[in-house]
Amino acid sequence: MRILLLAVGAVFSLSLSLGQVRAEEPNLLGTWSGETRILLVLDGEIVKVPRLMTLVFEEVEGNTFVGFHSWQALTDSPGNVAGEDVLGASEPVIGVIDSDGVTLHFVETGDRGVMLAELLGPDRLEFTYLETWPHAVAYSLVMERQGD
Repeated sequence: MRILLLAVGAVFSLSLSLGQVRAEEPNLLGTWSGETRILLVLDGEIVKVPRLMTLVFEEVEGNTFVGFHSWQALTDSPGNVAGEDVLGASEPVIGVIDSDGVTLHFVETGDRGVMLAELLGPDRLEFTYLETWPHAVAYSLVMERQGD
């Protein structure tokens, strides 16, 4: 019986510590960036084009955050923002942090973009972007936090 009580106590103690780790607010603030090749529909064709991506977290409160997502074309292949062909853009985003403290879900506030991210470490995150018709885009990359 004593061993059973010790085992239950150990499991309970471990649960409490994991709960405390999950409750911590991750340090997201700052600028994160990286380069990738995106899939995009351009003039009815699926093309792969290089882009510089930037993600800025301006405010984190509890499990919510606010910031913006920017991209810059590294060739003359444009992207599309709100029906207009452009070579770069910056769009506001809002999002939430899962209870695991490492998974992020967010959306652009003026477009159809949906984003997911997973913190890989204090200064690295894997970022995935998906946007559907009429200007489909898909890509994923590892971003690193930039120093001040």
